[in-house]
Amino acid sequence: LRSDKKEEFSKHLAPYILRRTKAEVLPDLPPKQIVPIWCSMTKKQKKQYDEFLELASVTIAGQQVSTTNILAEYTRLMQFANAAQDLIELPDGSLKLTSTPESGKLGVLLEKLEDLGIMDGEGDEQAVIFSQFTEMVDMVTRVLEDKGVKTLRITGKDRKRGQRAAAQREFQSGEGARVMVMNTMAGGVSITLDRASHVFFLDETWNPDDQEQAEDRCHRASRIHQVTCYYLRSKDTIEQYKYEEVQKKSSANWSVLDFKRLGERVFN
Repeated sequence: LRSDKKEEFSKHLAPYILRRTKAEVLPDLPPKQIVPIWCSMTKKQKKQYDEFLELASVTIAGQQVSTTNILAEYTRLMQFANAAQDLIELPDGSLKLTSTPESGKLGVLLEKLEDLGIMDGEGDEQAVIFSQFTEMVDMVTRVLEDKGVKTLRITGKDRKRGQRAAAQREFQSGEGARVMVMNTMAGGVSITLDRASHVFFLDETWNPDDQEQAEDRCHRASRIHQVTCYYLRSKDTIEQYKYEEVQKKSSANWSVLDFKRLGERVFN
């Protein structure tokens, strides 16, 4: 909104909306610490990304993977920005892209988990990891389990409510899995995981509210602690453009909902 319209719009909303920020309601809860990390892709990953970026198609295992519309192209680019992809054959004979451990982000993630003592079982730190792609969730879970790290996962495939609740109880007990890996949309709401103080995002949706909801699985009134949110983004990819667009939306949300009450805000 233009600055001369913000006050007018705020007055229009005032009779219909009551909004208080978390900082107003919970002044003792430390604000989330947001840490952006720009990662370099592996050679194989970058080759796939560049090939798809140039031609909107890539050859994997002798098969041509292509797309015909912008949204699908952006989605494919985001998958390649996450990790090099492979093709698997489904029971019906169709082919599907799946994330491989050839990923610059995976290397950074494992280093961070090692720093927290999670990889070798030291200390009691726990972590929550988000990706919007279930294939990425599955890959990260497999890698961690192969390295001896007890890991839980929640995706849209876990449709039984009991499974989700059981995973939450085990994680919150502090005596089971040290890591929870989740699909952003499936696990980003209606679950408390405040045993963890560290949240990792391997990618983002186009809606900043999705990430904020996911962050708040750990940043809750039920525990007063410092929560650090790491955003892993691949250098020189669509994720730079996406980051900029998401920041614009966040700024617009703030201007519309909170500018009049709380004033200007600087976004990371």
